[in-house]
Amino acid sequence: VHDPADNKPWDFNVPAKRKTAKERLIKEKPYLLVGCPPCTAFSELFSSNISRMNPETVRTRIREGVVHFNFCIELYKIQLASGRYFLHEHPKSAKSWADPCIQHVEQLPGVKKVHAHMCPFNMRTLCDGQQELVFKPTTWMSNYKYILHELDKQCTNLQSNPKHYHKHA
Repeated sequence: VHDPADNKPWDFNVPAKRKTAKERLIKEKPYLLVGCPPCTAFSELFSSNISRMNPETVRTRIREGVVHFNFCIELYKIQLASGRYFLHEHPKSAKSWADPCIQHVEQLPGVKKVHAHMCPFNMRTLCDGQQELVFKPTTWMSNYKYILHELDKQCTNLQSNPKHYHKHA
């Protein structure tokens, strides 16, 4: 989705885009704000490849990831202070869940987390020309208990009698 004001992507590493998004949030007062900031800078895969990457690329990706992540937290706090709802998603293994800022939000009244797997939502990836289910452990955080109730789904696949198989996304 592009910013309708200039038809450019919503790049929250650009201060003007953050300002515009925050102004729209305050003006439009959405019932629910969904945040899914890029998890690249917080992922296990990124961490395992740092030693093979250009140090400046690493610093840039981490800086951009932190800026975007912190901006989402700022918007969640606006939603909470206004009596509205937010939903945040990141992979369960993302280092972002250990960040003091997100832990602070998690401790606010009414905010909870649930852990889910994506195969019950029919998340799939293409593998050798076939659509295969993806397990992907994911954590959701929100102050909207009904959404969390719906997202709290675990894979019921039994290893001894598998009904489906998983691929990595």
